[in-house]
Amino acid sequence: MKQYLYLLISIVLISCGGGPEKLFSDGNYEKAYKKALKDIKSGEKNRTLDAILNNSMMELIAEANNETEALLRSDVVEDWEEAYQLNEELLSLYYDGKRYLDSNLNGDIQQIEFNNSQLKEDIVSAFVGLGDRSMEEYGVTRNKQSAQEAYLLYQSAAEYNTVLTDNNLRNKLEEALIAGTVFIDVSVGVWDIGYKYEIERKFEELEDNDDLFYEVTFDQFNANTDCRLDIEFARLNVSTNSQTRTERFSEQVLDGYDTKIDTTGARVRVPKYTQVTAEVRITDEIRLYTWNIRVDVDDRSNYCDFRDNQFQVSQEVVVTNYQTQGDDRAIPDTFSNNTAQTFSNNDERRLINDLIDQSLYDIERYYF
Repeated sequence: MKQYLYLLISIVLISCGGGPEKLFSDGNYEKAYKKALKDIKSGEKNRTLDAILNNSMMELIAEANNETEALLRSDVVEDWEEAYQLNEELLSLYYDGKRYLDSNLNGDIQQIEFNNSQLKEDIVSAFVGLGDRSMEEYGVTRNKQSAQEAYLLYQSAAEYNTVLTDNNLRNKLEEALIAGTVFIDVSVGVWDIGYKYEIERKFEELEDNDDLFYEVTFDQFNANTDCRLDIEFARLNVSTNSQTRTERFSEQVLDGYDTKIDTTGARVRVPKYTQVTAEVRITDEIRLYTWNIRVDVDDRSNYCDFRDNQFQVSQEVVVTNYQTQGDDRAIPDTFSNNTAQTFSNNDERRLINDLIDQSLYDIERYYF
């Protein structure tokens, strides 16, 4: 790399303290470059800043050349990627301050750009070659993991903004993805036929769990299926337990008027109160809705890494009825002489739908 002389400013800046000068003298060339560029862009005019900016870029170019040369001696493509990234970061710094840099640096920058353009092609070719090798292995062993590895390698090549039609990369990606996909089919069995439609409708949402290398279907078992999840809903169990308690109430209520003579001899009406009592018999009917669910896994290939499991979802509801006895005037407004069912069929349907939602959530979280 060429060496440049910026008068005596280079010597002066090393002796200065603080700011970009100190960063440069400490060997922090990137920080010195950025700080000098920031000061220049803010309008500060100083020959020392110009020298720091240019000398820092020269040092950064030298460092990048040394580091990339060492990395490119490797046979590992990931090391080539690191070299490519180092050059890209340097070019980004250069173009951020290009208008303030000496034109003598252009030759070095153009060479780095040319080298990185060639390096990008080498990286793409290397990833594609490795991917082709993995697909050849898949062709022999039919091992889906080899196809998955090939897809990831092709994808690494595509990340370099390569036109996907080049090297037939688009077709290679699609072929590897199809070959590496694990197919999972879900089926649902329901003891209570009345809930079958709602459960199946809800569990069809498991198809949304498609992910890279995974395709989930519902009731589409076929020869390509690698793994089948048979979800079996047992009979919905409803257990009932009642608890009864009695609360007694007493209240003074107005019960007419008495006529009396006051101290002036006038007749006055005086309210008359009487004590009334009543009792409320409160019956709490506690219903526990419980659903046991079993998931049986049918391994159709070696790529099914699921296992059998059992789940249980439950909800409790309390239905409260009141029976009153005695004088109604003693009973608080919160109670009524009403023994009608307070938990309707619609309420029960909503509760059952909540149980179905909970079972879907638990199974989905466990397997996907």
